[in-house]
Parts: sequence; structure tokens; C-alpha cells
Amino acid sequence: MKATYSRKNKRPGKNKNHIKIMGGRWKGRKLTFADHPDLRPTLSRTKETLFNWLRPHIMGAKCIDLFAGSGSLGFEALSQGASGVTIIESDRKTFELLEENSNKLNAGVELHYGDAIDFLNRTNESYDIAFLDPPYSMPDLIDSAIQQITQKKMITNFLYIEMMDSERLLTIAEKNSLVLTKSSRNGNALGALFKSNI
Repeated sequence: MKATYSRKNKRPGKNKNHIKIMGGRWKGRKLTFADHPDLRPTLSRTKETLFNWLRPHIMGAKCIDLFAGSGSLGFEALSQGASGVTIIESDRKTFELLEENSNKLNAGVELHYGDAIDFLNRTNESYDIAFLDPPYSMPDLIDSAIQQITQKKMITNFLYIEMMDSERLLTIAEKNSLVLTKSSRNGNALGALFKSNI
């Protein structure tokens, strides 16, 4: 769950952060999200790098943003030409702000409140691109999500995954026949773009 953000501390009880959309139809628009221990800041260049990788593929793509947090990747994908984005978030306050931001943009995002793994277990949908960026403190979510995604052949093109333990991530990916195409360091974490091999 990541966000490029700036803090505003002008009024007590109104400490909010902002993400900025970097490209496409909503370029420069700022969206708010509340303070939460599992919402970590990320550098703008990380998101810029990812969407440079995806630029030949994002137009018209059907995307899913699991463990969405701020919704930074999902809203960015839609802004840059994705045909639709499904966003999953399990924290109530965070989800309500995702709804607020979607309404502000008139984005038409498909929002689901609840556990991402449960959603993967239930859905029969397929997607072109998936974003998997759970809290760094919960790496087992990556294992569970990738297992579901590959078993059900849900992703036709790319998976973007962030994880602190890069060796573990690459091992999980290889076990599930995901092919590493691009990677970069995001602080202590690895951000990696995998090709689905279904």
C-alpha cells in the first residue's frame, strides 16, 4: 500500500496526507488519505518507473489493485488509460477515503471492502495487470495471493509486486512460473514486474 505524499498539519485532527497523480487525464490531481500505520510513503520516482515500464501495455488494460491502501497505483492506472480498475481494501477508514477519492474524480472504480485473499478465492474474473503491495509486515499475503492468481489463471499480462525480502519474492515467483521482466529498489524493498506465463 503505497503513496507519494505530503503532510498537512495546519489544524488539529486534520492531519491528512496527499497522493499526486503523475500522468494521464488526472495528472497533478491530489487525493487525500488518512494516517495509518500500514500506509507507508513511497518516492514519486518509484511510481514513475513502474508506469514507464507499463506504458506500452496500460492503455485499455483491465487492472486489479490488491491491498490498495491509498489507491495510488489503481488511480494512476486509470488516469493513464486503463479501461477499468478493481480496488480491494480491508481497512474501513482507508476504504471510505478510497470511495471519496473515486467520487471526486468520477473515476468509476470498482471498489471492494474486505480481505483481498477472500476476494481472490471468490472471483472468477481475469485481469491484464495486477498490483500486489501489501504491508511489508505481512509478506505471507504475497504467497497466498500469487498462489490464488496462478492457480486460477487470473492475470493475462503483468504482476507488479513489492516485497522487502527480494530472495523470497523471486523464489515464490519462480515456483509459480512468473517471469521477471523489470525490477528496481524502493528503499529496502524490491519492486518487480513479472510476466504472467499462463
